[in-house]
Amino acid sequence: MQENITQKFSDYLYLDAEIKEKEAEIKKQKSIRFAIGKELINHMNNTDITKIAIKGQLIYIRKQLIVKIENKELFFTFLEQEGEDDIIKRVIHPRTLNSWIKDRIEEGLKVSDHVIVDTIEQIGVRKV
Repeated sequence: MQENITQKFSDYLYLDAEIKEKEAEIKKQKSIRFAIGKELINHMNNTDITKIAIKGQLIYIRKQLIVKIENKELFFTFLEQEGEDDIIKRVIHPRTLNSWIKDRIEEGLKVSDHVIVDTIEQIGVRKV
C-alpha cells in the first residue's frame, strides 16, 4: 500500500513539474506573439493597411475598449441622470459596460468623468 501511495505522489510531482514547464513555455510564446503583434500593428498603421489576407487567414487590427469605473456611486448617478440606469444592477458586467461606453462614444454622447476609457489595438485573425 505504501509503495502505491509513494508512486502516486512521485507521479503527481512529475506531472506538476511538467505542467509548470509547459505553462512557462506557453507564457514565453505568448510574450513573443504579443511583440510580433505590436510590430504588425505598427507596420499596418504606418502603411495604412487595414487588413491583409495571408495563407487563407485575414489579418486585421481589432480595437478593444478597456473601461474601468473609478467611482461606482458617482458613475451610477451619472447613468441615472442620463436615463441609462437600466443597464445597472449595481453590478455591471465588464462587456456590458464596454459595449455601452463604445456605443456612446460612437454616437458622440457624453461619457461619465468617473470612468477611465482606453483603447488598445490587437491583431485579429479569422478565416477568409
